[in-house]
Amino acid sequence: MNETFLSGDFFEDVVLDSLLRGASAVQHFFFVGRPAPLARQRSAVIKGLNGKQRVIAFSPKQNVFNKNRIYAACLEATPVRWPPPYTIAVKFICEPLKTVKEEYPVSSSHGDLDNLEKLILDAIFFDKRPKRPIPIFQDDRYIVNVLKFKRFPVAGEQPGIHFWMIKHG
Repeated sequence: MNETFLSGDFFEDVVLDSLLRGASAVQHFFFVGRPAPLARQRSAVIKGLNGKQRVIAFSPKQNVFNKNRIYAACLEATPVRWPPPYTIAVKFICEPLKTVKEEYPVSSSHGDLDNLEKLILDAIFFDKRPKRPIPIFQDDRYIVNVLKFKRFPVAGEQPGIHFWMIKHG
């Protein structure tokens, strides 16, 4: 297994390890910092030059900031691009709450697993809006297998996001 930390969880320690060992190629990216879920788009009513009102949708600033941070870190790691289909694995290491003792990262501040995953996919996979100068991987519709989970850090491990691109065959 590529990790030096064992979580004590069968799913992570056995299933992920098996998936990675059965691959013909693997790329691993680690994004340091608290995993942030993709926030819902916002909308606002604006008045146009002609005086008519219209509704616009926009991404919250934290979405733009977090996507750009992940995109830049991924480019810095010089990803190797291969054609689809894609298999991915994502592990979110969430910071424990200071005020409440939890066994699993299920509070609203940790975000739900789907929204955590959406942020990563929107940052790394080709998206027409906003146009990224260098797409890292083709559209996420080419993802055919996903393994994802979140947990708290074990001793000596820092919060962040582990992302694997896995090629089979």
